[in-house]
Amino acid sequence: MWYRGKLGFIFFVMLVTVPVVSAFMAVTLHSQITQPDNHANNLSGTVNFTCWLAGSTSEPFIIAAEVNLTDGMDIKEAIEVATITFETAMGNVSYCIRSANVAGDGIWTVEFSWEYVMGECSVDVFPHLGHWFEAVINPSNQTVIYNHCR
Repeated sequence: MWYRGKLGFIFFVMLVTVPVVSAFMAVTLHSQITQPDNHANNLSGTVNFTCWLAGSTSEPFIIAAEVNLTDGMDIKEAIEVATITFETAMGNVSYCIRSANVAGDGIWTVEFSWEYVMGECSVDVFPHLGHWFEAVINPSNQTVIYNHCR
């Protein structure tokens, strides 16, 4: 045998025990991490989306939108989800949709211009809205990552 005495036996037991205990702890900790239960959502009707501020450690919030994701997400549904996200995150400010684009993987990016002025969004007002807001919507896992200027 390559080891002799008590010290060798203790080293051998530790060599075997440490990886087993580490693996058990990793599995236990992973199962304790709470993930949003988006899989319980319906894919049509009222669908919950979990929204995170990009680069933030703050808690996410949940929005509910009337969409039908069984056939993917269309532009109207993407704007609906982005608008609810915007209004929940930003409160009562004036805004206009700047753009709505979909990537090849079905992920939508919707951009808004906004300002602390109240009033109707029109062609005259739009150029004067100096702030931006962006929502990246993943319909496959019902998440929204948003960001905005401060």
